[in-house]
Amino acid sequence: EKENKSLVSKNKKLKGNLEKENESLIAQNKELREDLEKSKNKNQEILNSNSWKITEPLRKLRRKF
Repeated sequence: EKENKSLVSKNKKLKGNLEKENESLIAQNKELREDLEKSKNKNQEILNSNSWKITEPLRKLRRKF
């Protein structure tokens, strides 16, 4: 009986710890997805910028050498 209560208590603690860790991982995942989206948007801004388009011939020329 005493051992059973101890095991139940440990089980509850472990379950609580797993739930906290899961919440933390979900929050981290959300942050990383947001960062990825920001990076994709910034990359698209650069590729669509006038300076990127103007320097395209120079980049092509550099690749040939």
